[in-house]
Amino acid sequence: MLEKAVNKNLKSDVKKCAEGVHSKYIFSLEPNIFYNYQMNITYGQLKGKIFGHNNVLKNTFTIEIQRQGKIDQSENFYISKMYNELIIKFNTDFLIKLPKINSTINGDFCTTFESSKPKPIIIKDKKPRIQA
Repeated sequence: MLEKAVNKNLKSDVKKCAEGVHSKYIFSLEPNIFYNYQMNITYGQLKGKIFGHNNVLKNTFTIEIQRQGKIDQSENFYISKMYNELIIKFNTDFLIKLPKINSTINGDFCTTFESSKPKPIIIKDKKPRIQA
């Protein structure tokens, strides 16, 4: 969903990070959406890092938004809306303000992010819970 929001809301020359692709900046985005059903509030958070030339960390950021209202059966609609709002805020607060530079960063740096992702935990022989 985040990738769809990026493709929809960032009209600039934004590409998915891939090996061999050169760009001016590389962004690492970590979204988090939480719904508090007791308060009927959806919280959205987007943490990220901006890397520039020579793989140097230029900036880190955290963007937070919230939306009041119930999430009904079309929860994907509301979650997509939150992602869209986070990306729009990211664009207006950070992307537009970045300096226009001529140097580039190599996409080979993206493999660093791929290898740092946690591996899924697979539980073998898990017994089903019994509820009395």
